[in-house]
Amino acid sequence: MSIRALMCVVGGVGVLGTSAMGQTLQLDDHVYRVESGLMFDISNIGASSFAWSWTDFSGMFVDIEDPTIVLVTGQTYLFRRTTGSHPFVVTDDTLEVTGTDGFFARVSTDGTAIEAAALEPLADWMADPAPTSDFIMWTPGAGDIGEYYYTCAIPFHTGMTGRIVVEGPADPRDVQIVGADFENQVLEVMNVGPSAQDLSGWRFCSHDSDEVRRYTAPTGLDGVILGAGESISIYFHNDAPMDPGAMNRSDLGGFFATPLDSDAYGIQLYRPGSTGSVSFGDSTLITDHVQWNIGGSGAGGSETRTAQAVSEGLWLMTGEFVSTTMDTRSISLTDPGDGRLHGDANYSADEPCAPDLTGDGQLDFFDVSFLLQNGVDYNGDTMFDFFDISSFLQEFSVGCP
Repeated sequence: MSIRALMCVVGGVGVLGTSAMGQTLQLDDHVYRVESGLMFDISNIGASSFAWSWTDFSGMFVDIEDPTIVLVTGQTYLFRRTTGSHPFVVTDDTLEVTGTDGFFARVSTDGTAIEAAALEPLADWMADPAPTSDFIMWTPGAGDIGEYYYTCAIPFHTGMTGRIVVEGPADPRDVQIVGADFENQVLEVMNVGPSAQDLSGWRFCSHDSDEVRRYTAPTGLDGVILGAGESISIYFHNDAPMDPGAMNRSDLGGFFATPLDSDAYGIQLYRPGSTGSVSFGDSTLITDHVQWNIGGSGAGGSETRTAQAVSEGLWLMTGEFVSTTMDTRSISLTDPGDGRLHGDANYSADEPCAPDLTGDGQLDFFDVSFLLQNGVDYNGDTMFDFFDISSFLQEFSVGCP
């Protein structure tokens, strides 16, 4: 649909422009994901670049030079040229360009090459300079997911070029708790989905055998954006390394049940609701849940909110725990792509390998030598004798996972 048809439907451009409910995530220095429909005002800086401006609930973005814009399927976007000259045209990814986000340049100075790459019909994908009402309207669908470019239709204005990406809407339940490291007291959360996720306002709720409903602060994750495949590690000992993917437990404010060990623990991650805040009684706001316990059996307070997770298809059943031992070093989610319903079978536990006495991850002559040279009390009966050697060799022959 052309902008002229749109104006007939909504009674003028101003209606759509003032009702936009957008949210912008800045994913990188020159990359912006605009999650709801709105109007882009596009001016220019000479013949060197386009300058984009827009406003949404995230604030005002003014004169951003040749940004990479990420659009979301199902949302309606308008592109309006606000200055004279420099027609703005959207092309497919066959347009030959060089450079990187924020600094792309078109290779060809041939107008026919621009027309050949332009989306069709060309009249609907070219916004003429102001003063004009010849805007571009785009409501990308699932079939439009992919990469595109925008450029100036004047052949020698090669620097006025940038990238547009179309993605599906972010699914908050793509953010999952993928690991708990008991040795180092580290909890890992990953975005296993294809789209960036803004964790602002998200909160943890955790429980163990003697602490329940321990909530992190409402602002603890504000400003944390996880791109596709990115993770954040939370260090319970507040010894996080200098790494953008690491946070101290104290950075989140509020409380966790502690310690993060292999015995009786349950944890949920909640996202804000329509009011902009978390209601822990609202099961629909749980994005992920996991619980573990020694032997895989239930343990009182650690199941405080498990029934909510079960009701949302996030956990198999109450009484279902990832099975651990006193010596379990960590657990890891092995089936993140399955998406939602998890239980013990979806996690692996890292257990120490008893006959690997040297701790080098291999069973070999050096482990046998270590046993004999150090007189290791392998069976725990307070003495070193034939029975230690026999127990060791039996487990040595079986090997370790």
